Amino acid sequence: MPAPPPLGPGLITRRVRISDADVVWLRAVIEAYDGLAFTYGDGSGVVELAAPACRAGELDALLNELAAEVALSPAGRPTPSDR
Repeated sequence: MPAPPPLGPGLITRRVRISDADVVWLRAVIEAYDGLAFTYGDGSGVVELAAPACRAGELDALLNELAAEVALSPAGRPTPSDR
């Protein structure tokens, strides 16, 4: 099982449900936005993204745009930035 994302002050997470076939695509898109977020998955179809709190709006906007291209939906609540 992969290690959970490292969380601390100033970091937030977003959990999204995506098909197994699109996980690699999502990771490539996220990594193209240098320093935006890191992806963590365990093969369950839920991917957790850890990002700096100062880029939360940018990450949310990107996830909304990507949801128009593939079946991507929220999977649980995002964590607060002060976690």
